[in-house]
Amino acid sequence: MQIGNIYRVCKKGTHKPCHFNNLVIVTGRAGQNSDAQGKYKVVVATNLKTGEVHHYFVEELEAL
Repeated sequence: MQIGNIYRVCKKGTHKPCHFNNLVIVTGRAGQNSDAQGKYKVVVATNLKTGEVHHYFVEELEAL
Protein backbone atom coordinates (compact mmCIF):
# COMPACT_ATOMS: atom_id res chain seq x y z
CA MET A 1 0.00 0.00 0.00
CA GLN A 2 1.63 3.20 -1.20
CA ILE A 3 0.92 6.76 -0.11
CA GLY A 4 -0.46 8.68 -3.08
CA ASN A 5 -2.01 5.65 -4.82
CA ILE A 6 -5.72 5.30 -5.53
CA TYR A 7 -7.69 2.34 -4.18
CA ARG A 8 -11.30 1.15 -4.31
CA VAL A 9 -13.24 0.33 -1.13
CA CYS A 10 -14.11 -3.36 -1.59
CA LYS A 11 -16.06 -4.11 1.61
CA LYS A 12 -19.59 -3.08 2.51
CA GLY A 13 -20.68 -1.82 5.90
CA THR A 14 -17.36 -0.31 6.98
CA HIS A 15 -18.63 3.27 7.23
CA LYS A 16 -21.97 5.06 7.44
CA PRO A 17 -22.98 6.00 4.86
CA CYS A 18 -21.42 3.04 3.06
CA HIS A 19 -18.20 3.71 1.12
CA PHE A 20 -18.41 0.51 -0.96
CA ASN A 21 -16.96 1.04 -4.48
CA ASN A 22 -15.79 4.59 -3.64
CA LEU A 23 -12.30 5.57 -4.71
CA VAL A 24 -9.84 6.80 -2.09
CA ILE A 25 -6.32 8.18 -2.21
CA VAL A 26 -4.02 7.04 0.59
CA THR A 27 -2.49 10.03 2.37
CA GLY A 28 -0.77 8.41 5.33
CA ARG A 29 -0.48 5.68 7.91
CA ALA A 30 -2.47 5.58 11.12
CA GLY A 31 -0.04 5.55 14.03
CA GLN A 32 1.72 2.33 15.06
CA ASN A 33 -0.84 -0.05 13.57
CA SER A 34 1.43 -2.62 11.91
CA ASP A 35 1.57 -6.40 11.78
CA ALA A 36 4.52 -8.66 12.64
CA GLN A 37 6.08 -8.06 9.21
CA GLY A 38 5.89 -4.29 9.65
CA LYS A 39 3.08 -3.78 7.13
CA TYR A 40 0.52 -1.20 8.14
CA LYS A 41 -2.99 -2.47 8.90
CA VAL A 42 -4.70 0.95 8.99
CA VAL A 43 -4.21 3.84 6.58
CA VAL A 44 -5.52 7.37 6.34
CA ALA A 45 -7.18 8.16 3.02
CA THR A 46 -9.29 10.84 1.39
CA ASN A 47 -12.53 9.56 -0.10
CA LEU A 48 -12.69 11.09 -3.58
CA LYS A 49 -16.52 10.98 -3.66
CA THR A 50 -17.11 12.77 -0.36
CA GLY A 51 -13.84 14.68 0.02
CA GLU A 52 -13.65 13.50 3.63
CA VAL A 53 -10.62 11.96 5.36
CA HIS A 54 -11.18 8.52 6.92
CA HIS A 55 -9.25 5.61 8.38
CA TYR A 56 -9.41 2.31 6.47
CA PHE A 57 -8.13 -1.17 7.25
CA VAL A 58 -5.92 -2.29 4.36
CA GLU A 59 -8.14 -5.34 3.76
CA GLU A 60 -11.03 -2.95 2.96
CA LEU A 61 -9.13 -1.53 -0.04
CA GLU A 62 -8.15 -2.99 -3.40
CA ALA A 63 -5.57 -1.55 -5.78
CA LEU A 64 -6.69 -0.25 -9.14
